[in-house]
Amino acid sequence: MKILMLPSIFGGISWWRFAVPAKALKEAGVDVTCLTLDDAEVAMRTEGGFFSWLDKEAEKYDIIHTGYTGQIDVATNLFKIRDKYKIPIIVDIDDDLDNVPTYNPGWKSFHPAATGNK
Repeated sequence: MKILMLPSIFGGISWWRFAVPAKALKEAGVDVTCLTLDDAEVAMRTEGGFFSWLDKEAEKYDIIHTGYTGQIDVATNLFKIRDKYKIPIIVDIDDDLDNVPTYNPGWKSFHPAATGNK
């Protein structure tokens, strides 16, 4: 099985939710590609956009694991690729997005009237 991991938020979140599991899966013998921010930037530069790159790469994988996003165009493009290549997509969303506390910097993206909650 070949897995493509696409973190939607880089930094500590992508380390915990993507890099750590990718390392464990690799150690267990699974073929995993986990994009870093640098990888994503190279893909955007060389292919004219991230989804142009993903459209060329997706069929090499059996499953895509991605982080969540409040941007509808990102979700729309991911599911177009899912449908085109018949590749299952797992969206990592274990947070309680309806109850992000106001002191959390993420609140600006997920408060009740934010784009992320719409």
